[in-house]
Amino acid sequence: MKKFSTCLLLCCTLLFFTISAANPQLTKPQTHFIKNMVKEHHFNKATLEKMFLRLNKNEKIIKLINKPYEAKPWYMYKKLFVTKTKIDNGVKFWHKYQDVLKNVSARTGVPPEIIIAIIGVESRYGTYKGKLPTLKALYTLAFYYPRRSPFFERELAQFLLLCREQSWEPFSIKGSYAGALGQPQFMPSSYRAYAKAYKHEKKINLFDNEGDVISSVANYFMVHGWRKDQPITGKVIIKKAPTDTLKFADRTSRNVKPKISLRQYISEGVQPVNQNKLSRKAILLRYELAKGHKFWFGFNNFYVITRYNRSILYAMAVHQLANNIKTQYDRQYTA
Repeated sequence: MKKFSTCLLLCCTLLFFTISAANPQLTKPQTHFIKNMVKEHHFNKATLEKMFLRLNKNEKIIKLINKPYEAKPWYMYKKLFVTKTKIDNGVKFWHKYQDVLKNVSARTGVPPEIIIAIIGVESRYGTYKGKLPTLKALYTLAFYYPRRSPFFERELAQFLLLCREQSWEPFSIKGSYAGALGQPQFMPSSYRAYAKAYKHEKKINLFDNEGDVISSVANYFMVHGWRKDQPITGKVIIKKAPTDTLKFADRTSRNVKPKISLRQYISEGVQPVNQNKLSRKAILLRYELAKGHKFWFGFNNFYVITRYNRSILYAMAVHQLANNIKTQYDRQYTA
């Protein structure tokens, strides 16, 4: 009798786990998220529950986000983005879309080479927009990446809203491991807030419409405070070691808003090169070389580039790629 009871208990336990595996349950954070989407944005509860039960954690996405390019030192990072191929293809992109770039630049004040460099760094001029399902990426990071789960929960909500607005089937959209979309790799919240059609269409296509892509990148920079014809960086001569009160930004820094005037830097032994407006605010930037370091000043427009990606490595790569593209374009087409 005891043996029979043990067997019965074992069978019941196995049956319970079999049923549980066949009928996965939503976690409390997922249930709370769905509840908010229903309450705040009038989504259908049953539809969202069905959608979430089709999703699961993707370990590849967790590994990728834990090893970003921006963790590399500058001398290695630069080689990934400031390349002959990217410069050559950037010149071709400029020549192909020169009329659009001219019109958008005139309207926003953002130079063509900066717009082009962003597209080159983000998606190789539209040739690589990401292959990971966006819904799965945002789901994984929202509910299985605690360090930044609030941010990715918001982006997941924005993605679902974007799908509804654009009439997208959520499972069909693909992008980066972080959920970025299209040629400019906008996060869903940026897509909804800053994407701007070139020809006033209601639905903006950042995947295949270069006019919309160019217009949207420029609009992003304009909204974030780009100043026309103002410098991005400046060369520096360090006459003495910076003091503790004159801190520099490096690849670990997350906020590089200029707050100190060039005049104050001069008093601390940091000499700007070819800068005559000493009231202009800047931030001292330090970049790792294979041996030693190199310093630059970053001005307002440098800071604006970091609003696209907070890394000073990213901003400098965009800036240097843009300069190289402009130099080669001018040599080929305007000389």
